[in-house]
Amino acid sequence: MKTLLALILSLISGTVFSSSVTSEECFEFNTSTGEILEYLYNGNNCRKNVAIPQKINNVRVKSIGLKAFFDKKLLSVQIPRSVISIG
Repeated sequence: MKTLLALILSLISGTVFSSSVTSEECFEFNTSTGEILEYLYNGNNCRKNVAIPQKINNVRVKSIGLKAFFDKKLLSVQIPRSVISIG
């Protein structure tokens, strides 16, 4: 329950749990639409505390796909202001 609450609070307040944005290589990203399709969690560069960058491959991140973070067992996700839709 505490993990869920921390995730919700980080989404609402924009609290940063990591020191920098998550590497671009951790995201499957559609450069035509600006949508994150999937988070590629691997435990190395791609961690359980995610800070989505404002741009991936020099393209503004505008949306997060419906199941982009599905079943990844993340601790937190920081969403940049550039995101205008989720799901």
